[in-house]
Amino acid sequence: MVVFKLKVKPLLYYSGKINTSRIINSNKVIVPLNVLKELSENFENMTFPIILKIKHPEQFEDIHVGIEDFGPNNGTIYIPERILQNEWISHDIEITVTNCSPPKGSFIKLKPHKTKFIELDNPKKILETNFINKYPVVRKGETICVTHNKEKFYIDILDCKPSNVILSSDVDLEVDFEEPFDYVEPKSYSDFESKFDSEFGEKKQDSKHKSKKSNFATIFSDMSDLDKTKNSNTGASSFTQFLRKRFDGFSQQNKDSDESEDEKEVFIPFSGTGHKLG
Repeated sequence: MVVFKLKVKPLLYYSGKINTSRIINSNKVIVPLNVLKELSENFENMTFPIILKIKHPEQFEDIHVGIEDFGPNNGTIYIPERILQNEWISHDIEITVTNCSPPKGSFIKLKPHKTKFIELDNPKKILETNFINKYPVVRKGETICVTHNKEKFYIDILDCKPSNVILSSDVDLEVDFEEPFDYVEPKSYSDFESKFDSEFGEKKQDSKHKSKKSNFATIFSDMSDLDKTKNSNTGASSFTQFLRKRFDGFSQQNKDSDESEDEKEVFIPFSGTGHKLG
């Protein structure tokens, strides 16, 4: 483990060539180039992504971040304002920074603040793009900010496995969801069915199902088995199918790295059983 003493500056203060706007809402920082030099000198088989642990002088819990780029050797770490505000870190204080190696994540449970997020045209791609490019490491209990068309969507990290801090990049990560804070359960199945049938052209189920209540947790539980040989639509509500269209069937794709912030970055999609971040 290598220990660094660095002075905190907001990411917006960085005057280098890198475009910092793409990582304002992220868990990524910019550190002096000598950090990379010292790490490479001390670890012959240094692994990537490089994860740093920040020891807050007034907080019990450590902060974990990834590195976006290396700046001048001025003894300064540039941190997104979102992290500074959430963790109550003051500008210009000196903090202790060490390298660390969190385990690869196997499971994560998310709670969107807004139902609007899961109702977007393609929330899976939005989540993939933001998660892979901006959040290489996440911690149980933190709130991340996902952006789409200049709109911010806040998502709580309710749980992580196999530990409270995990690598979330280049891993086979199963994702579960809890109902958003503003989610309102439909009064009846028929009301819910009517809302989404027009979009997907689904046939209505037998009348005996029309009084069935829809429950958000049950809906996502129904989606945990997405094996094509078992995934029958029989008896599934239109909302279940609505969510399946958005969050299952993740296939590997690539985008040009110079495309727009929200939609056109390179990302590695979800894959596998359940909701998985590959």
